[in-house]
Amino acid sequence: MLKAVMDSLKWQDAFSVNHAQLDEQHQIIFRLANELFSSIHDGRPDEMVNHALDSLAEYTVSHFSDEEVQMEKVQYPKFTSHRIQHEALLAQLDELRRRFHSGDRLIATEMLHFV
Repeated sequence: MLKAVMDSLKWQDAFSVNHAQLDEQHQIIFRLANELFSSIHDGRPDEMVNHALDSLAEYTVSHFSDEEVQMEKVQYPKFTSHRIQHEALLAQLDELRRRFHSGDRLIATEMLHFV
C-alpha cells in the first residue's frame, strides 16, 4: 500500500496552476511529503521522521500564505472557501504533529493518508 501511495505523489504537469512560483512550491511540497514517506517506510529514527514532518508542516504554512496572497491579487472567486480549506488542513497537520511529538507512533499511517 505504501508504494502505491508514494507512486501517487509524483508531480505531473496536470497539477500545474500556471503560476511558476506556486508550481515550484507545490513541487517542493511533493518532495517533502516523499521524504516523510521514506522516513516512515524505512523505519528511520524518530528524530528523522520528526524533522521530515516538521519541515513539511512549516513549508506548508509558508506556501499557504504565499498562495493566499496570490489568490487575493487575482481576486480568486473561491478565495474564502479555499482559505477555510487551508485552515482545516493546517489544523489536521498540527494535530498529527502534536500526537507524534507526544509519542504516538501509530500515527504514521494516518500521516501517510493525510499527505
